[in-house]
Parts: sequence; structure tokens; C-alpha cells
Amino acid sequence: MADNVNEKIDRTKEHAKHLQDAMKAFFRLEIGLEETLKASLKDVLEDADADAVFVYLYDEPTNSLECVQARAKEKGVVAGESRIPITNNDADLISSVFSGKKDYEIWGEGLQICVALRSGDENIGVLIADNLATKKKVTPNDKELLEDYAHEFSRGIRYIKIFQMNLLKIDMLLALAKIAEAMTTALELEPVLAVILKNVV
Repeated sequence: MADNVNEKIDRTKEHAKHLQDAMKAFFRLEIGLEETLKASLKDVLEDADADAVFVYLYDEPTNSLECVQARAKEKGVVAGESRIPITNNDADLISSVFSGKKDYEIWGEGLQICVALRSGDENIGVLIADNLATKKKVTPNDKELLEDYAHEFSRGIRYIKIFQMNLLKIDMLLALAKIAEAMTTALELEPVLAVILKNVV
């Protein structure tokens, strides 16, 4: 009995360490979302002992989920573009999880799991893990681990998006400042137009 309790405590500590390591990448905002997820998914793979993990984010113009990062145990980072269209069909398991009808879904003879990435009322995407190579069934513990990562990834993705939006606003303000400076210091029209054109582009 005591061995079982100690084993659970050790497993909880290990999970907390992996989760912390995965989230550290989200605070290196300058590396961008794809590199952040690439680093973080390594911890998800090891912690959840999954064969592969995928992050799909919502793309509003196409009303679909776009795979922005994927990692497989044997292959490392998996390249390739993949989209999953969003539907209103309740039989569409991934769309049901994404839209909030379900918190998670296990399918494929219990070998695949999908959990939602959500920030407040905003549906961000989904985190998918599979054990198609090893044929190991997804356990309730695996579900809990992935939900922990989904919760933290949702927060991290939101922070990165805010950071990127703020950088864009700063760039726009700097461009406007250069245009204003050129307009107030130049006596001729041509240099002012050159500064405007350069900064607008």
C-alpha cells in the first residue's frame, strides 16, 4: 500500500516537472508560437507516454482547425500541413470537442484522444494524442494529464497572441512617429513622401 502511494506521489512530481518545463517555453515570447509548441510537445510526449501529439488551432477564414505543430515519439517533429473542417454534426468528434459540446473525446478503439484548447469563452483549438503505433489504450490518467497541458497551452497561446498583437501595434506607432517627424522637419514634399512610402510598406 505504501509503495503504491509513493509511486503516485513520484508520478505526480514527475508530471508537475514536465508541465513546468513545457510552460517555460511559453515565456520566451520572442521565439514565436510554432517554436514554443515544438519545445513543449516534447514534454507532453514523455509525460503522457503517447506515440504522437498534435496541436490544431482554429483558423477563422477557413472555419477549420489547422495543425500548427506535431511531434511523434520515433520521428521527432512531424512536418506537413493538415486541416480539419469544423462542422455542426454531433458525430464529428473533434468539432464537438472544439465547439465545447464535449470536454474531451476518446475514439479509434481507445487509442486516440482529443481535448479542447479554450481560453474563457474563446475556442482556440484542440490537443490530440494517439497511441496508434503501440496500440496502448488511453487511460483516465492520460486524459487528466492532457487536460492539464490543454489548460496551460490555452493560457500560453493567448499570451503569445497578445504579445504579437502588441508588437504589431508598436511597429505601427513607430512608423507613424517617423512619418510625423518627416512631415515636421522636411521642407520639400519628395523626402516626406519617401518616408511615408517606406514606413507604410
